[in-house]
Amino acid sequence: MTRLAAEAWLSNKPYGIPATEVPALHGHKKAVDWIKERIFGRLNEPLKNAVSWVALLRWFDFDSLNTILALPQALTHDNFRVLTNYAFIIRPRFAPDKWACHDWIRRAQITELRDSFPEAYQTFHLRAQEYYNMRDRPLDALYHTFFSDPLIAFEQWQQWESEIAFSSNHETWAALFEVVNTAEVQINLIPEQRAETAYRAGKMMIIWAKLKCFNLLATCSSFETVLIQH
Repeated sequence: MTRLAAEAWLSNKPYGIPATEVPALHGHKKAVDWIKERIFGRLNEPLKNAVSWVALLRWFDFDSLNTILALPQALTHDNFRVLTNYAFIIRPRFAPDKWACHDWIRRAQITELRDSFPEAYQTFHLRAQEYYNMRDRPLDALYHTFFSDPLIAFEQWQQWESEIAFSSNHETWAALFEVVNTAEVQINLIPEQRAETAYRAGKMMIIWAKLKCFNLLATCSSFETVLIQH
């Protein structure tokens, strides 16, 4: 938040933002919305458009952002460097080689774009689905399906989770829960769906705990056998 405020102040060169122009801001959301507008409002195209829509992506790189945005004037590498230098653009924990929008900005932009530009919002997510499906990245495509067609997305998630649950592919299993448990996806689910994901997540943790205990016991047994033999 401090870095965001600093960027908003610096955007009003050469003297920063006069104190008389700073309204009383109560709570994080109002503060983020105001700071966001101070930064976004001073940008030129195509960077302004990119900054406005990038929050809808789970994560991105230069190629994915340019392709999914499909702007008349594509981002240059210099534009992209400016974008990724903003405080609200971070390296996501689950994809450290990519970039992502900070959760505060993401939630504000998702709500604003969904309510103000519903058709463009839908089209953006459909383009993102197509982009990731063509590159054999089904989980990233599934993430965007939760916004373009939540019912279909949840049915697909349930099917995949049931198929993978008892396999040895623990990494993909965990990734499925990472997608559905993001705050923005959870908001899109109805209470019964949220309860279902919580139940399945609890089941997953129990199974993993049992597997770890089994592996630990097997390791101890093997170690004991080695000691007896020597």
